[in-house]
Amino acid sequence: MLINHIRAVRGIPGLEGAYAVLIVESNLGNEAMHHQLYLRQSGLANVVVMREDTRDRPGFRTTNDSKRTMAIQLNEALRQDRIGFFKNLVSINAKRGHVEMKKELISQVANFKRVVEPPVKVHQEPKERYTGKSGGGKDDLVMALMQNIYAKNVFYSRPEKYEKYYDDDNAFVV
Repeated sequence: MLINHIRAVRGIPGLEGAYAVLIVESNLGNEAMHHQLYLRQSGLANVVVMREDTRDRPGFRTTNDSKRTMAIQLNEALRQDRIGFFKNLVSINAKRGHVEMKKELISQVANFKRVVEPPVKVHQEPKERYTGKSGGGKDDLVMALMQNIYAKNVFYSRPEKYEKYYDDDNAFVV
């Protein structure tokens, strides 16, 4: 689906040769490493998989602290009306078109929250989690949105790693 999505986005006039800069969650199943391998084998040009895992692997390892940071950044972007939807939103989901995907994303954003679990023992601190899965829901789309906001900030704060992918005006290519 990712390869098809990149091809679909590059079908938009003006984005044909654009860089695709990806931040994929690096989890116990090594998902980001699998994505990187598939992308290399796809023959697609101008694809960058960010390496922000603390173990210097492809992807980004999420923690409660990183989810908190991403949730704050998402809330700021929403409050400042910096998130909009492209009128021709690209969705390659065979079961859902762009209208349904937009509704699902908005629903997941609304479900994402801070959950405080009481301590199990008397002298423990309460445990804080950040999740979009409260109430049994899914959070894949909102996590992707939050990771993209976070990745944009990281991408520009680490020129030693990513500067070669900036355009001549030091603006984000994709």
